[in-house]
Amino acid sequence: MSESPQATFFSGCIWPVGSSELAMFLQRAVTKAYGQKSAGMEIGKLMLRDKNEFFKAYESDFKDVKPADFKESPFMYNMDKSENTLMVYESPKIATLANFTYVYSGGAHGNYSTIYTSYDLVNKKELKLTDVISVEGKKKLGSLLAKSLRSQFKLKPTDALTEVLFENKIAPNDNFYITGKGIGFSYAPY
Repeated sequence: MSESPQATFFSGCIWPVGSSELAMFLQRAVTKAYGQKSAGMEIGKLMLRDKNEFFKAYESDFKDVKPADFKESPFMYNMDKSENTLMVYESPKIATLANFTYVYSGGAHGNYSTIYTSYDLVNKKELKLTDVISVEGKKKLGSLLAKSLRSQFKLKPTDALTEVLFENKIAPNDNFYITGKGIGFSYAPY
């Protein structure tokens, strides 16, 4: 049937090579992005696990659907998932990973998210916002983010932020990334 539904899955990531303390730390960071809480499972096995779970869920969701059901809205029975873990910044002291996920599950459009995690490579730890911004600095971030947002979307100082956001304010969140040029924040589309 030319209009038959389909499911597609893609997974990819960076993988630090070697057995140095730093390489092993970054390997644990990458596997954490794939839901592995402790060391032990290789990245290839994690990706294969995710793929198998995806296709098993697809088959389960549509096991009772008849071919005639596909004719009216075949796209409703398509599913797509992509997950990528990338290094977005690396210096001798800091690394930032981005875990990008896109899922289409038969609706009007797919949905996506990017989860950023920054690491202190010297002390081998995940950085929290409180590690890089003081309490006083965090208090100032909301107005700085609003100023940047207004500039990006060409909003006047008197325009409500609801012109481009759901709320009339913007605040820092825990989904931040660090680069050589500073700090950035990422927000979910909805």
